[in-house]
Amino acid sequence: MDKINPGSVLRYIAAYAAVPMLTGLSPAHADEPGTLLFKGGLSTYACNVTGSDERVVNLPPVSSTELLAAGREAGLTPFTLEVECDPGVRKVRAYFENGATVDAATGNLKLLPGGASNVQIRLRNADNSVIFVGHRPAMQAVDVGRDGMATLKYQALYYATGKAGAGLVNTRVTYAIEMP
Repeated sequence: MDKINPGSVLRYIAAYAAVPMLTGLSPAHADEPGTLLFKGGLSTYACNVTGSDERVVNLPPVSSTELLAAGREAGLTPFTLEVECDPGVRKVRAYFENGATVDAATGNLKLLPGGASNVQIRLRNADNSVIFVGHRPAMQAVDVGRDGMATLKYQALYYATGKAGAGLVNTRVTYAIEMP
């Protein structure tokens, strides 16, 4: 049996250990693992839309010449959602949910196929601030009255993404009533 030279073994170990240092590689090192804590709550409070949950907002017909370039707007149309809330609810808002009809870049509602071209529907809060659909901070809450009633006021309008082409305008958005 051959004898192992201890000096050769030590040189081999030293050379092997030096490779990561020479190549800039080092073993991965992490501090203690982190922790995510999730907190929330469920409440028995609720708010419900009075009347039908499904509404139609009829925008006025406008000429496509009013929407000749991207960024032009026309046909401002106010609409409301009346809600009735349980006692104890102080604020309420509609959360317009992200979905297939929402343009992720503009936050506006894309039209259903087969209608006008280069047009979207933009939503605004009562104070005229733009609602980026699917982005909660853009949706304003209102106070609930002592009688538990609140009127959520919004506006809808045509928004040009380019030179608009004439045609029907149809789209939809889902919403949830929230108590922030």
